[in-house]
Amino acid sequence: MSGKCINRDLTGSRDKGESCESRGDTPHALRLERFLMSSVNGWLLKACITVLLLLSIESTKIQGRTEPERLNFCDVVASPATYDGKSLSVGVMVTPIFHSLSLYSPSCPSKEGFDVSTEAILPDRWVSQPNGKKLSQILKHGQAAKVQLVGVFRSAVSRRHDGQRFTFRISQIVSVAPR
Repeated sequence: MSGKCINRDLTGSRDKGESCESRGDTPHALRLERFLMSSVNGWLLKACITVLLLLSIESTKIQGRTEPERLNFCDVVASPATYDGKSLSVGVMVTPIFHSLSLYSPSCPSKEGFDVSTEAILPDRWVSQPNGKKLSQILKHGQAAKVQLVGVFRSAVSRRHDGQRFTFRISQIVSVAPR
């Protein structure tokens, strides 16, 4: 070492020519200062890279998510094999029946040879969802509600509790309105 101290301030400018002894520093102190500064810069650089990596991963996850296909309920029940096991968004009526909830559309009522009966399966803690309380209040009074739901449609192998042919496992209650 030449005995000269390189003094850097926060802007990165150097104070050339100042000797270590005039500052009361030794060349050893200078090496320690450089080590500490490089460690801090290295840590800061690693922290920035980590944050950018995490943001990139989260952005990729968000972009990778696809909104469920928004479909007409009548089209879904008319072609159950096409939609079986798929995540869908449907606008339907939900009504309480004997031991379960039933989904239906006034546009395509069940009739002989065309059974569209669908059981609604609510998610755990559905009442705590934003529209869950509203739906709960309507159903408590035995009324039907017009809803927009996101969930997975299943063509049931056997009939459900109240004889329904299909199930719709709800994951999100998007909107609720009284009938």
